[in-house]
Amino acid sequence: REEAMAAAAAEEKEFGIVSVALGDGLAEIFGELGIDKIVDGGQTNNPSVNAFLDAFRSVNAEHIVVLPNNSNIIFTANQAAELYKEAPVHVIPTRSVMEGYGALSMANPEYDTVQELLDDMTMGTEDVRTAYVTTAIRDTYMDGVEVKKGQYIGLDGKHLVVAGDEKLPTAEA
Repeated sequence: REEAMAAAAAEEKEFGIVSVALGDGLAEIFGELGIDKIVDGGQTNNPSVNAFLDAFRSVNAEHIVVLPNNSNIIFTANQAAELYKEAPVHVIPTRSVMEGYGALSMANPEYDTVQELLDDMTMGTEDVRTAYVTTAIRDTYMDGVEVKKGQYIGLDGKHLVVAGDEKLPTAEA
């Protein structure tokens, strides 16, 4: 069984997908969705150009598609794509894990051209809205919302929309 798996991995496929994800849970979910290689990284852990290059080298494909999944990582992914010469690398500028998931939901390995794959994966990101709940690290006033240090804050993309003392009501708002 191990030999068969190694032989299958050695065969070059047409499209390979590299995605950034932070944590074992996300890596497992993305792996189940067909990601060939996970680059460890996320909101506070931006991977290096070398981390991307190492990931590209481990993917045996004619074309490599990259999902950075964070706006701070898109630039680095593009730099690595320019430096990599063994195969064309295509960066879909996903700004969140959910955009990456949306892109993956549209991926089909049966496409005739890489452009068809890229078009559909990009379309899978267009209607995704990402909301976050986190904890305020300081007092502030932003987007018309007053925030006290330690409160939960809700963001829609990059816009602060609510602050509250309890997590669930903040998330619902």
